[in-house]
Amino acid sequence: MKFYLLEGHHLMSFEHIPSALIDAHHQFLQSGYDDGHFLFSDPQQPPHGGFLVARAVSRQQLDALLAEEPFVREGVMEFSAITEFEAAQCQPFLNEWFGK
Repeated sequence: MKFYLLEGHHLMSFEHIPSALIDAHHQFLQSGYDDGHFLFSDPQQPPHGGFLVARAVSRQQLDALLAEEPFVREGVMEFSAITEFEAAQCQPFLNEWFGK
């Protein structure tokens, strides 16, 4: 399993994003949590983007998953940075998620 820190950048002001698209974005994130792909996500403050920690078997699998992200699909957000990392140390309660 590979681990990634992603930084998303909104391409339009958050207050102009339709509420239905925001709902679809939240549903996408919840599905990612339910399927074990995501560890955490959070909007930046002010909300001009956000962060996501994800895991996937490969970068190709991650890219396929992210292509379904509603903000990305509708062109209101892009991932400006995707960094692969290994969790050398973590809190013990995260060991299972990181495969330790």
